[in-house]
Amino acid sequence: MDRLLGELEEAVANSPRIPLTARVLVDEDRIYDLIDALRDALPQAMQQAQWVLRERENLLAQARQQARSTELMGGSTPDAEEVGVLTSANQQAEQILQKAREVAREIHQGAKAYARDLLIKVERTLVETLETVRQGQRELESPDKPPRGNEG
Repeated sequence: MDRLLGELEEAVANSPRIPLTARVLVDEDRIYDLIDALRDALPQAMQQAQWVLRERENLLAQARQQARSTELMGGSTPDAEEVGVLTSANQQAEQILQKAREVAREIHQGAKAYARDLLIKVERTLVETLETVRQGQRELESPDKPPRGNEG
């Protein structure tokens, strides 16, 4: 996803500038392709995070089931090796869960930052367009003046 955001940023940064404005001409198809790729990447990253969470739950469920089975079969408590395996499985599950949370948070923050930046750019463009429209209206409302350079 970072790669796609970088490509999008690069596409805008390397686009030709419109003289005397803060605008650039972008390849519309390229920008839309990158936005579509970002939309596709977000669900994939979320699916990966959900898979990690499911795996954690499966590991914990297996460990609990094994502990119950051990207790039912012999009525004894698990030996040190089994406790070590369960502890290790719990630690791994917790690490997986923490990593999934971090990935989900990064994805969420990245998506929000991207949307915020995009909205800021859209707002700037709208403000500039509105100012251009108002300037055109002012020019149309002002008394006609002869064009420059055509005097007498």
